[in-house]
Amino acid sequence: MGRIGDAARVAVAEQALAAYAQLTKPERHDFFVMLRDRFNSSPEAIRAAFAAYDADPSARTLVPLFNAVEPPRQTLLRRLNTAPGATLKLVHMRADLLKAIADDPELAPLDSDFGHLFASWFNRGFLTIQRID
Repeated sequence: MGRIGDAARVAVAEQALAAYAQLTKPERHDFFVMLRDRFNSSPEAIRAAFAAYDADPSARTLVPLFNAVEPPRQTLLRRLNTAPGATLKLVHMRADLLKAIADDPELAPLDSDFGHLFASWFNRGFLTIQRID
């Protein structure tokens, strides 16, 4: 999804979310395992970025450290969120994840990613108050 245009990225996000919705419970577990294992931060990149920051603790070296520490799965989730109605689908995906964590606690790091992203997406500054009656 990184090397395609915006319209294509939205279409791919829609297809990916639709495909996820069709997964069975065991397939969803496998999907979460894949996210955990294949879309995790690189320990080597973190070590290298930290070594640079440790040698020169400045804003210039902090940004690469920040980028190295953030798991690529957060970027994937952000890109999935570009599809129409995706935020609610990602909330449901997190609900599936929480159920999966009950059976497999090793998936817990994924919940931190969802929590981090949702905290920024649902912050008070983005809320709109409307009267409902």
